[in-house]
Amino acid sequence: MVAWKHADARSDRRSYVLSDAAHWTGLRSLVRVQAITHRVIESKTTSQTRYYLSSLKTDARRFNALIRAHWGIENSLHWVLDVTFQEDASRVRKDHADRNLATIRRWALNLCKLDRTPKLTMNLKRKQASYSDAFREQLLRIKTR
Repeated sequence: MVAWKHADARSDRRSYVLSDAAHWTGLRSLVRVQAITHRVIESKTTSQTRYYLSSLKTDARRFNALIRAHWGIENSLHWVLDVTFQEDASRVRKDHADRNLATIRRWALNLCKLDRTPKLTMNLKRKQASYSDAFREQLLRIKTR
C-alpha cells in the first residue's frame, strides 16, 4: 500500500510491506515502512525505513492508521511539554534528575489537562498554579480549609 499526504510545502509518500512472521512465537506481522518526504521550500528529499513487529494480523491500511495514530499522540505530548515546560531547553543531566523532572512535568501536565477552568491555556494554568495557592490546591484537589 502507498499512502500520500500533501501539505503546502511538503509531500510524504509511505509504502508498507507486510511479511508473515508466524515462525516467531506471538509475532504475527513484520512491517517495513519506507517513508519518502519531499519539502518544496528546501527542495530536499529524505528517505527513512522503519520496521515494526506486531502481534496483529491485519492489512497495510490498518497498520498505516495505527502507526500514524501512535506518532500523532507521541508528537503532540512532546510538543506540549516543550512549549509549556520548555523541556527541550532543560540542561539537567546529573544522575536521575532528568528522568525525575520529566516525570514531574508529565504529572503536572496531566493535572492541568484534568482542570476544566475555562479560558486558561496550559501555560497559563502552569503559571497560575505557581502564583496562587488556591488554584494549586484546586489542581491537586486538596481541601485545606
